[in-house]
Amino acid sequence: MELAQDWRLYQKLTRSRKDRSAKGGSEMSALEPRSGKHTVVISSGESPRVVAILSAGRGFEDWVGRPFEELRLHIGENQAPCVLTESEIRESLRSAAPSAGLFEQRRSLRSALEEISIGRKGNAPLPGRDRLGAGKTGHFLMEALAGWWRKVLPDSYALWIRIEEDSKGVTQAAGVKPAPQDHLLFFKKGELVGCGAPDLTSLGTERIWKDEAVVRHLSEKYLLPIQGLRVRARDWESWMESEKPWKTMRESIQEGSVTFVPERSGLKSLVALRAWTRI
Repeated sequence: MELAQDWRLYQKLTRSRKDRSAKGGSEMSALEPRSGKHTVVISSGESPRVVAILSAGRGFEDWVGRPFEELRLHIGENQAPCVLTESEIRESLRSAAPSAGLFEQRRSLRSALEEISIGRKGNAPLPGRDRLGAGKTGHFLMEALAGWWRKVLPDSYALWIRIEEDSKGVTQAAGVKPAPQDHLLFFKKGELVGCGAPDLTSLGTERIWKDEAVVRHLSEKYLLPIQGLRVRARDWESWMESEKPWKTMRESIQEGSVTFVPERSGLKSLVALRAWTRI
């Protein structure tokens, strides 16, 4: 079974519009720095040179190949860079490689590099360490799926999430619905091991709108139990922006704007329990 690995799409799914716009529309890689921080990769030896430098908002391309000491003085003590050697990068990559899926590899790589840099005198903490680090996915529902819920959900399953744009105010041809955002997330023993947009073109223009048909199609294609969740885009966004996302989700459920497929699914029971108790 081939699993999708579109992590940019996953980050778009689990980050609010405010978070995405604050990052200038770009997604952060495992080493990408936040504003005002610098990550420098240097060569080994007594007089190391700059191999690569990542810095938010400033161009340092001309420094590649020059002595690191000159760059350190140029940046100044107030913005002490996070310094990593080529050998440390290679060793961290080797340690992350056995992890299942790109998401786990990314998290493992970040953790390995953080361990190297955090106790080093004169180094800033590893730039780019956001909510996706420290074992968290950055989304309350995804964290629940990776937490205690994994004990009652199947060992291997996929979560199909359909986020529908409101038709009101959307310019469209007569009788044509706005295209939804479909996401498929693969879980194994509570760990997210794959994600992407499912190919539903074979369902045709009518069956593609029937939740049961989509779930059946995906289950037969990937030979996995499929948990389905359909929600309006404005509700999904409000959950992510809310300080009490479970309370906000509860309100959406009460309004009838959230659909679980199948209707009597384990996911629905878990969400309902958490949404009614964590308010």
